[in-house]
Amino acid sequence: MIISSITIRELALPLQTPFITSTTQLTHAKPLIVSFHSDNHIGWGEASVSFGPYYGHETTKSAAAFLRHTLAPLILKQQPQSLEDMDHLLRSIQGNPMSRAACDMAFHDLIGKQQQLSLTTLIGSTHTAIPMGISLGIYTDTNDLIQTVDTALAQGYQRVKCKISPDTAAATLSAVRRHYPDLDLHADANGSYTEKDLHHCTIFDEHNLTLIEQPYAAQDLLSSAQLQQNIDTAICLDESISSYADAQLAHHIKAGKNISLKAGRIGGIQEALRIHNYCLQQNIPLTCGGLYETGIGRAAQLALAGLAGYTRIGDIGPSDRYFPRDIISQSFTQQDGYLLAPNAPGLGVEIDMDFLYYATQHVENLAVDSAL
Repeated sequence: MIISSITIRELALPLQTPFITSTTQLTHAKPLIVSFHSDNHIGWGEASVSFGPYYGHETTKSAAAFLRHTLAPLILKQQPQSLEDMDHLLRSIQGNPMSRAACDMAFHDLIGKQQQLSLTTLIGSTHTAIPMGISLGIYTDTNDLIQTVDTALAQGYQRVKCKISPDTAAATLSAVRRHYPDLDLHADANGSYTEKDLHHCTIFDEHNLTLIEQPYAAQDLLSSAQLQQNIDTAICLDESISSYADAQLAHHIKAGKNISLKAGRIGGIQEALRIHNYCLQQNIPLTCGGLYETGIGRAAQLALAGLAGYTRIGDIGPSDRYFPRDIISQSFTQQDGYLLAPNAPGLGVEIDMDFLYYATQHVENLAVDSAL
């Protein structure tokens, strides 16, 4: 197999509604779409970056530059022939996990199409019907929040996650729990708590949360460990886990009881499989976290969420929850509160090329000759 060229596209996709967290407000998603071209197939991957370094350090522009000048030329020069080859190449690169994840995803898609195997088969997923969970931004009006939760439950979502901050947690969690005493309820602080907020954290136990996601900043595992000793609610680490080594460290110091694992944030599917297997051995429940993925990234997440270690309901839902129009031609199948992972070769999705071209703000194409 020869990867003859790699195309990098910067997109701008309007969101259905603005998404507010403790750190930013988003009105558009600006992912990078990477495609690997061989003689017979195209492999598609996605870097779920945004315009600013609010979730991770990579941005649309910085990731595009890294792919253009470093990673894509390296792949075109070395021509990996197996998933192991690509994994070895990507692990030789420091940092830039979302950019690496996009290339890892595109290569998995390409290999799956060549071997006529779905991604779920390639990675050994044990089930393909994934329970739907929704993630809601911070609401200033709790009546609007409850109305949104009502709508989500009517649409089949089985779990609700509310974004919170120290200033909004009490009103948000009280309102939701009062209306839904038995709801599988998660909260996500996106690292907005500090040591001085420790006394606020009793609220997590008071409202019977399934878990509280990332209360402290990504690097502050010690504060997370201290908090976990003082509350019964399971802490779920998200931004804190950027590698297999991070997962080991967090478990060793008891910084949390759950991990939110998404391939797009930790460097790709192969690294996700390493972390998954470790967590399965250590009985650490996983939840499948979500980003503002198009159908490309969402297909990869669906395949991962079918692995045995994903025992908590994650951020899995149809793309039209976020985008008025997606870049894949056909929506994922919903069935009684579950989303079905595609079973066609590779990621199993077809690209709506007309809309992809329309949503593209910038495109670069690198051929083999340019990498030599």
